Amino acid sequence: MRFLRRNRGKVGLITVSIGGNDVTACVREPDPVACVGPATERVKANGKLLLERVRRAAGRKPRIVGITYPDVILGSWVSGLQADRDLAALSVIAFKSLLNPALKEMYQSVGGRFVDVTAATGAYTPLEQTTTLAPTA
Repeated sequence: MRFLRRNRGKVGLITVSIGGNDVTACVREPDPVACVGPATERVKANGKLLLERVRRAAGRKPRIVGITYPDVILGSWVSGLQADRDLAALSVIAFKSLLNPALKEMYQSVGGRFVDVTAATGAYTPLEQTTTLAPTA
């Protein structure tokens, strides 16, 4: 924030990627599905406070652009365990239906924009439609 305050009027664009820690922590919970909703609300509340501070420090002029947080839970798809594959598939739904819409709302609340990189790259495609390639050396 100090940088933004000291350089107020000189910064034209602020890019932000936040929101994953609360949601990805749900993987360690006994019921990860029940954890995601409350975690998403925490992301939205904490993120909004942070973005309000960024906006105050930077002023009204700079454009704030937020992007999706990468779904690191997807890596469990390749473990070979059905429970991991189920969790990875559920994470796609959680990010599409809960987390990314919450992030969009959060950024818009401070006059920012949101880019759903996951949607733009076609990564909401069901994991059963993926291709398995041979390992590279």
